[in-house]
Amino acid sequence: MSRGVRVARWLAAVVMIAYGFAKLTGSQFTVLDSELTRPMGEVSGFWLTWYYFGFSSIYGTIIALVEIGGGLLLIWPRTSLLGALVLLPVVGKHHPDRHLLPCRRSAGLDNGPDLSIDDPAARVVPRG
Repeated sequence: MSRGVRVARWLAAVVMIAYGFAKLTGSQFTVLDSELTRPMGEVSGFWLTWYYFGFSSIYGTIIALVEIGGGLLLIWPRTSLLGALVLLPVVGKHHPDRHLLPCRRSAGLDNGPDLSIDDPAARVVPRG
């Protein structure tokens, strides 16, 4: 196995374990008080997503344990494939939501309508 693969595997393991422990200690999925007092229409997509993921402590704990377990499996070459497979759903679902989606609008990639709570198009209308 090449040195680059070993370094990448260890780096991914350290990052995933650190993210897992950050969730267990409450450093992640915690919304700032200043964000909680803002009107809903002024809250950024990042904070909405962050609050959504942090709403359930069980969800955060499960994600944390999967990140820690998968990170530990990445350390040893014999279990690294299993670790990657365990982490795939977490990285594939959770991390793009947190990192990529809020950046799309600021990067000018999201050309969709800008809906706010005061926008009539954002309201749910019951079917008659």
